[in-house]
Amino acid sequence: PAQNSTVDMLLSAAAKARQKGAAAEELELLDRALATAPEDARTHNARGMRALADRDFDRAQQCFAAAARLDPRAPALWLNLASAQRALGDEAGERDSLDRALDLDRLNFVAVLRSAELYERVG
Repeated sequence: PAQNSTVDMLLSAAAKARQKGAAAEELELLDRALATAPEDARTHNARGMRALADRDFDRAQQCFAAAARLDPRAPALWLNLASAQRALGDEAGERDSLDRALDLDRLNFVAVLRSAELYERVG
């Protein structure tokens, strides 16, 4: 419980840093959150979002894959992983991640749209 409140505090502070455009501060807070709770999917997802914004697609993919592994029933995490895989040109990985999101929620508009875009790009 104390660990969760610390992580919540760090994630909240990181979100505020992101809103004010303080990328270095956000990154430092997220890295502290990861060190505090390495098995927290939210923290891996937030770190992946920072990596995606920094165009560090390898790191984004690692973070989103960890988040999806830790919370495999969350379609949004699979969609984020697909975003990183798309940026890296990993079409097979992107397709798999989109399929995982659709397996969880067949009516997820973003997953359906992104699958259509992938099909349009590569067939």
